Amino acid sequence: IPIALHLLARQQPRRVVFPTTRFLKPSLDTHRDRLKVRRWWLLAIRILAIAALAIAFARPQIHTATSENWFYIAAIAFIGVVLLVLATLAVFRNHSHAMRYGLALAGIVFLAGSLVFGSVTMARAPTASISESSPVAIALILDNSVRSARLLNEDDPLFQGSDDGSQPATLSDSDPAASSNSDLAASILHKMRAAAIRLVGEQTSDSLIAILDRSPRPATFSINQTAALARLERLEPVARHRSLANQVRDAILLVRTSDLERRSVILLTDLTEPSFDDAEWQAADIKSLLAQEPPVNLQILDCGSEVTSNYSLEQLAIGDTTPPRMAKTSVSVAVNGSKSGITTSKPLSVQLDMYDTSSAASQGLPVVRNDAIVLPPLKSVDRTTIEATAGSVRAMLSIPPLEVGTHHGILRLLVDDQFASDNVQFITMVVQEPKQILVVGSDRDETRVLAGAINAPLDIDDPLAEYAIETSEFLPTDFTSWKKFVAVILLDPSTPTPPIRAEFDSYLENGGNLLTVLGPTFSIDTEGGTYPNGAVRPWRVPEPGTFLEVIRPLHPSVDSLNTVAGGVPWSSFRVSQYWQFAPSDTDLIIARFAGTKHPAIIERSNSTPDGTASSKRGVHLIVTTPMPALAKNTRSWNQLFAGADAWPAFLLVRDMVDSLVNRDQGSHNYVVGDSVRLVVPDSVSSDAPKANTSDAGSGITRIQMFTPTGPPVPLDREAGLVTIRDIDGPGTYWLRSVGRTAGFSVNLSPRAVDLTRVAPARLDEWLGPEQYALVESVADLRKVEGRGQPTRSLYAVTLIVMLAAFVLEQLLANRFYASRPNSAKQSSAKSSSEKWAVAR
Repeated sequence: IPIALHLLARQQPRRVVFPTTRFLKPSLDTHRDRLKVRRWWLLAIRILAIAALAIAFARPQIHTATSENWFYIAAIAFIGVVLLVLATLAVFRNHSHAMRYGLALAGIVFLAGSLVFGSVTMARAPTASISESSPVAIALILDNSVRSARLLNEDDPLFQGSDDGSQPATLSDSDPAASSNSDLAASILHKMRAAAIRLVGEQTSDSLIAILDRSPRPATFSINQTAALARLERLEPVARHRSLANQVRDAILLVRTSDLERRSVILLTDLTEPSFDDAEWQAADIKSLLAQEPPVNLQILDCGSEVTSNYSLEQLAIGDTTPPRMAKTSVSVAVNGSKSGITTSKPLSVQLDMYDTSSAASQGLPVVRNDAIVLPPLKSVDRTTIEATAGSVRAMLSIPPLEVGTHHGILRLLVDDQFASDNVQFITMVVQEPKQILVVGSDRDETRVLAGAINAPLDIDDPLAEYAIETSEFLPTDFTSWKKFVAVILLDPSTPTPPIRAEFDSYLENGGNLLTVLGPTFSIDTEGGTYPNGAVRPWRVPEPGTFLEVIRPLHPSVDSLNTVAGGVPWSSFRVSQYWQFAPSDTDLIIARFAGTKHPAIIERSNSTPDGTASSKRGVHLIVTTPMPALAKNTRSWNQLFAGADAWPAFLLVRDMVDSLVNRDQGSHNYVVGDSVRLVVPDSVSSDAPKANTSDAGSGITRIQMFTPTGPPVPLDREAGLVTIRDIDGPGTYWLRSVGRTAGFSVNLSPRAVDLTRVAPARLDEWLGPEQYALVESVADLRKVEGRGQPTRSLYAVTLIVMLAAFVLEQLLANRFYASRPNSAKQSSAKSSSEKWAVAR
């Protein structure tokens, strides 16, 4: 009301024309005519350039289903503009009115038609979102296998200071974790992490972001961008990892659970073959998963490259992982440079270091001091130099004599190359107290030959020998004394009496091991006893006889024979006679006689006389032909020990005995992902933590395991065994709380360090060529951003229109505002002449 009263009550001013200002009206009319727009096309082009720039900044999108309609609309509008340009030219050239108005009318009709067509299309089309400002459900998968620790090539953009070749990248702004993980500053993982951090930073605050790696963690969305970045900062190469195909599958299923219209999965990988195992990707069936609705945009960012400089340690072979006390042991390893394109030879050094556990300062180690694990000092024990070529060269080293205990070592290839993880091998050796073995045979010479083969090259009675061997012509009458023998070897025994068979069963049931070598003295057990069931009849082979054929080369009883270069010439050691044996269903045939199905070496274990399984029962090995077959009555059976160089028979005997004696010890050298099973002595060191009172009487003892990374881990020793499942990483693992230092070593498998790149054609086979995009930089991700999405970006189109309008504006402006030097001179001359005339 006050405003209305004010407006009604105000006085209207009187209009008074001053005489002195009346002459200004004609001048104003003249200037007003000059201010009228005369170059409408130039004005329209300038407006178009500014409008196109504003539209480009808005990053508009159209729905993919209406993209064809928008193409027709643009074509109709272009025709309309061309007709208007022709109409303008007709006006300038004074063509007929019909031509002028006809072209102008046709242009207006085409422009109006495109406007109407565009309005209808926009009204009927589904809503199209703007990619850069709309939320997205995105999953980033980083292939952080152990191979991601490989250094980048020198020609890589990130190595030269740029993450995609377009802008510099520094550790401080592209990778917050680089300060705490400087060793990976130029690695493939750093490149993946820098790209992932950049992608996370480009997303809106209401986007759903998931960070996945090769760990077994479930696929979930992060709480916010800060949590996603923190997850990226903690990523490190992992040796034990989940299938990459399963991670991609879980990521696709995860983003499909979101209600957001945009869904994207980006895999950052080095494209090495171990990550793209054919069986795993075929089983995941990602191709059919991508074909389902709603659509998911899958892109693979290639962060790897071909290896240009890398040597590796392969095929590690230890002469004896359980050597005798104070005996030297050989170690050989192959140095390979053929997988990295190396063509020139280079001198390389291979060094063997052993942890010194014999000094007084090493007693009680390892231990935790000031939150750090203190280990015994490393001491170099051998070093050799080889001329490494593009192929494979084997280096030989020697381990010095060792005292009783568990000894750990590290084999290093001293070279600077792109991948350091395959330049190290960890080894563990166990020197045990001599174990007692009883060899029973009626022929003294045969028993001593066999005993000598077991302890070679030392003598049977040597205190430094690996085994304390007793020989006898008869079985001990005091069967309680059998308990001290880890294994009993029977050479050509006669048929045992029922009491002796019972003692054999009791000995095996209590964990004893038995090796029975059948010969001519043995006869068929007609009473159905348990020792050894299955003998049928002596079998004679016609000339030239047969020979052993190993059918289970990985069995511990023939393990060393499997590594002999060129194979074992068993055909040179003929067998003329043996016992035909009918094995039971639970027997394991290790070797047979060539040309027949008759077993030569049989393992009978974990089975009691009534057929039930027993984990404590010992192993019974049966050889169906006599060894060493040097006596008068056995010489005609075979020539296993009769040849000039009978090394295969010697190795066979040693392997069979070693498999019996050390069968419960388990291996002390493992591969990442294996399950460890070790026998731990009952004695506990004085400085070790004692068992908890709650465990008293339960048979459980607490043990500390010191891992290569991280704090000590408590373990339980139950019934003398320690079981550790799924070892995560390579290195030396120490066990403390026992009478002597124990532990084991873990290495990477050859497959895990294979840097061979996968062929892109295989990706098409697993994913479908139209259902994913393979790019090489973060900038390329935007170029294929619309693949598989319901919307298509017009950003590039509007930029082209803006550029065209700007160029056309420059051309027209130069045409309309071109300077006329001659006209200016004439005007200047005319004004000068007029002034001269006035002066006159």
